[in-house]
Amino acid sequence: MYEFRVYTLRDGSEKVIKTLKHESFADEIQRAGIKQTEIAQTQLVDKPR
Repeated sequence: MYEFRVYTLRDGSEKVIKTLKHESFADEIQRAGIKQTEIAQTQLVDKPR
């Protein structure tokens, strides 16, 4: 089963990406195409919304 990370951004939009084992947080947000300063909230979920 996969896990997904839901990033809620400061502008109210959301980015959902599938997590990869052994990937750093910096690599994950780079793959999502966002900057750390844009993130308001992060959730780890089993199914994307």
